[in-house]
Amino acid sequence: NTVLNNKTGDAGLQAYYSLLKNDTQGSVSQFNHPGKTFGNFANFGYYDALIDKRISLLEVGNGEGAVGSGGYFASYDQYTLALDRGWHVGPTNNQDNHLGKWGDANTARTVLYTNNFTNAGLLEAMKEMRVYATEDKNLDIRYHVNGQPLGTIFTNSATGTTTFQIVISDPNTTDKISTVEIITNSGKVYKQYTYKDASLASSVA
Repeated sequence: NTVLNNKTGDAGLQAYYSLLKNDTQGSVSQFNHPGKTFGNFANFGYYDALIDKRISLLEVGNGEGAVGSGGYFASYDQYTLALDRGWHVGPTNNQDNHLGKWGDANTARTVLYTNNFTNAGLLEAMKEMRVYATEDKNLDIRYHVNGQPLGTIFTNSATGTTTFQIVISDPNTTDKISTVEIITNSGKVYKQYTYKDASLASSVA
């Protein structure tokens, strides 16, 4: 598509954003493999509140290679940058696999948090950012803030106590959960919990 692939002055990117602003079909968009290798959407520029509602996902990992190999591209820093630039996106981890073994070429996964496993239910989970990314294929994470699930956008600035409930578990007894962090603006660690007991295969912060 010559229009959407036009790199001059970010013309293609802005053309795509224009399509999103006029979308009436309820599409789901994602920032794919952002970073130095493939670019990062003009440094996540051109923020628009309506486009923000259309783009709900961002890849923090991508590639069909094993996690940590040259065929795997991590971009956690880009996720932090997008959030700092005002975008509301849930983290995903996908293979972008051109070589076969789709779904099991590595241990990275995108997990959708839903009780509705129809196509409509899965799309709704993506739109509502009820997702998380993991490099461990069976790591289970459930977290709520003030009783609201992951993906919730808090629109007020009320003061008072903010309660985080974080439940993490892994059925593999050799996979030990040692640290849980709550991260805020610019990637700053707001709170860190460290578990020294090797028997803590499941932890609540």
